This record gives sequence, structure tokens and C-alpha cells, in this order.
Amino acid sequence: RGELQGRPGPDRIRIALPYALATGEFPAWWAAWSAGDALSCEVLLGNVHDMVSLLAAGTVDLLVCFHSAQQPILLDPARYDRATLRADRLRPMAARGLLPPGAWPGRPGARIPVLAYPPTVLFGRLVALAIEAAPAPLHADVRAECDMADVLRGLALAGQGVAWLPDCALRPGDEDVLEPMDAQAPVDAGAWSVNVATIAVRDRTARRPSLDRLWDRLAATLP
Repeated sequence: RGELQGRPGPDRIRIALPYALATGEFPAWWAAWSAGDALSCEVLLGNVHDMVSLLAAGTVDLLVCFHSAQQPILLDPARYDRATLRADRLRPMAARGLLPPGAWPGRPGARIPVLAYPPTVLFGRLVALAIEAAPAPLHADVRAECDMADVLRGLALAGQGVAWLPDCALRPGDEDVLEPMDAQAPVDAGAWSVNVATIAVRDRTARRPSLDRLWDRLAATLP
């Protein structure tokens, strides 16, 4: 009756996460977390701000998202458990041959085509911070904008511009097509990239046996 009325059953875990993780890492993670247990999941996709709000409101049981020290998620550690699932790196990538050697980071007469995130999403803010802290100005024109890393990855593979992509968004074979822009400036290697982490967060006060079991398995799989 509860499920028919829209309320989850006792063994259904409501999980919020971004699209890049839902299509990349999450299927393998869920297989490990739910192994040997009759758990089911309901997946909600969105941006970090909206997903944090869902967790705080009790709408979801588990939040899996990107996190960076430059743009921290402000949740009370006395109430919320947090686990780091993997380290990642957000770095500028482009199709091999798109830019001639020495072209990065552009100049006034030779601007770089860029595939950007909106400034309202986490990756957009992180990229803006990386550009601001870089050792040289970036001369660029935005050719496309999207809040989904997978869309920007596809555009980068098609040679449409430079996109900042997390490692988890890359697929087997991408390294044969895409090259990191940091490789064009070895003296400043890594200066245009940002360290990010994938974390899992739950509300410690929301006591559910199924969620407790899942969290224990999640903790057991941490690197």
C-alpha cells in the first residue's frame, strides 16, 4: 500500500546523484553495495545544490556527488556521515590535432574554442576558479554550454572544442582521441586542472536497517 501511494518500501534506497556518475560508476557500485541483499533503488538525477536539498529534506536516503575543497558541501558533520568513494580530476581535454602545438591557452588573435558548464553548476564554478588561478590568461570563445559532462565529452570527441572533463566521464578508448591541454604546457602541468572527489553522504539520524546495511557495504568497498 505504501509503494502504491508513492512511499518507498523498507528495502528501497532512494539515491541522488549526477548524470555523469549514474552512467559511469554507479552501476558497478550498486552491484557491490546490494550484493546478497534484496535491496532496490530509486535514482534521482540533478545538480549538487538540488541534491543536497533533497537529502536535507529527507526526500532521498543517500547522496553520491562530486566534492571539492574549493566549493565544499556545507552539511553538519555531527548529523551527516560522509565517505570518499574515489579521487578524481577535472581537466581540460580536446580532440588530438584540434589545436596546433603551443596554441594553448590561446592569444588575442587566436582564441581557443571552449565547451563550457553554466556558472550555476559545481563544475562551472570549479572551472572558473581554475582559469582564474592559472599561470596565464585563457583567450577563449564558448562554442557550446551544457551542465552535463557526457554531452561536453561527446562534443570534445567530435572536435568541437576544449572541455573540462572528470576522469570518471571518460570511456575506454577516449585516450586515443582526447589529449589533456596540460600536456601542451609541461612547465605548468596540472595548473589548469582541479582535484575533485566523489563522496557518499547519508543522514545519520535517518535510521533504517536497509540503509545501515548498504552503508556498511559501501564502507567496506572504499579504496
